[in-house]
Amino acid sequence: MSMLPPIRIVLADDHDLMRTTIEEVLQQNNHLEVVASCNNGNDAVEKTLLLQPHFLLIDVVMQPINGLQVAEKVKTSLPNTKIIAFSSHSNPGYARAFLELGANGFLVKGSIGTELLAAIEAVNNGNTYLCSEIKALMQ
Repeated sequence: MSMLPPIRIVLADDHDLMRTTIEEVLQQNNHLEVVASCNNGNDAVEKTLLLQPHFLLIDVVMQPINGLQVAEKVKTSLPNTKIIAFSSHSNPGYARAFLELGANGFLVKGSIGTELLAAIEAVNNGNTYLCSEIKALMQ
């Protein structure tokens, strides 16, 4: 059986503890590799364009540019990079805005512990993923 190369991920969140926690969850899986961990939107754009990862996991609220602006810049230059956005706010409007821009998934930060890996797997298999909380609010 051949080993597939790891899924390469750029992670961006301006909250250090949240970013570190997500990174730890991801690193527990041999098939996932965090290639950059960014604490602001500009760094996220720069690292994503430079490293061309399979995934960008990005917080909605960041400075000096927010997650939606980052996603727009990345999708323009790297349309095949999959984007999963997350927020501490259960706001279906955020999810819709990201999906309309071409993002592939959306999570509420409270669901990251239970749904992040499922989201990555679903999106990697060509599906769109919304956490259960957002999905319920959008119905």
